[in-house]
Amino acid sequence: MDGVVREGERIPRRPPPEFEEVDSNAISGIMSGGILKVAMEDTNQFGPHAMIILLVILATVTGVILKLFSLCADILRVQAILHAWAQTTTTRRAAPTSGRHGTQH
Repeated sequence: MDGVVREGERIPRRPPPEFEEVDSNAISGIMSGGILKVAMEDTNQFGPHAMIILLVILATVTGVILKLFSLCADILRVQAILHAWAQTTTTRRAAPTSGRHGTQH
C-alpha cells in the first residue's frame, strides 16, 4: 500500500475511492449507479441510503421465507393430527362391540 501515515496514526491511509457527486434526490442517485454498486462500493453520496434500502429488502425476504417455513410446518402438523385421528376412528369402527347389545341372558 502506498498510503500516507500521518502523525499520531499507525495505519497508513489508502487513497479514497472514486466518488461521483450526484445533484439529484436519493432515489434517482441510487438508481443511477445501481443499488448494489452504490451500497457496496459507495460510488456516490447515497451509499448509506442504499445500504439501508438493501437491509430492508433482505430482511423482508428473510421474513417471508421464515413465514413460509412456519406455514409448511403448520400444514404438516395438521396433516399428522388428521392422519392420527383417522387411524383412531377406523380402529374404533373395526373393533368388536361388547356390552348389552351383543350378549343375552
